[in-house]
Amino acid sequence: MKMRVLLLGILGLLLSGCGSSEDDTPLTPQTNKIESFQTGTVVWDVMLPESWRKVDVPEGTEAIFLARGDTGNFVVLLQQGGSANVSLDLWESAKKEFFSFESLSFSPGKWSFRAKQSATSPMREFIQKIYPLPKSTAFLLGSCSFELTQNGESDCSALIDSWKISVDKTKKPQ
Repeated sequence: MKMRVLLLGILGLLLSGCGSSEDDTPLTPQTNKIESFQTGTVVWDVMLPESWRKVDVPEGTEAIFLARGDTGNFVVLLQQGGSANVSLDLWESAKKEFFSFESLSFSPGKWSFRAKQSATSPMREFIQKIYPLPKSTAFLLGSCSFELTQNGESDCSALIDSWKISVDKTKKPQ
């Protein structure tokens, strides 16, 4: 299975303000809020940090949810299939796809690293997590990243940790 780690980097550049954007207005602070999105019968919640906002998903991508902060972004991709070692497969793919890669932590289901898209791009820190979809071979890959010149680690850590299933309509009430 071909992993789509490069897509995370491209979406990261798009969301961090690199390249063209229809909305270049500064983000206005607001209180933390819970945003929801759905995959099949499962509703997911994520708490966005104070200065972050949900943005529209570009057509033609595997992204199903996007949010943006000052130089940070959070993207959830729907991935089909996957081996029993999908976390390790994604980790190895990231090592190969990025221009520069520095390991920070790894455990099955959640990991972090620093990487650059090219020699001239800024170093970004990535915190990534996967969720298998109930009764399916598909999974969600969530990636939160920020430029190291900004202090976004606590935002990304809190955001990734807040991402969870809110309602699973495949389960019968007890």
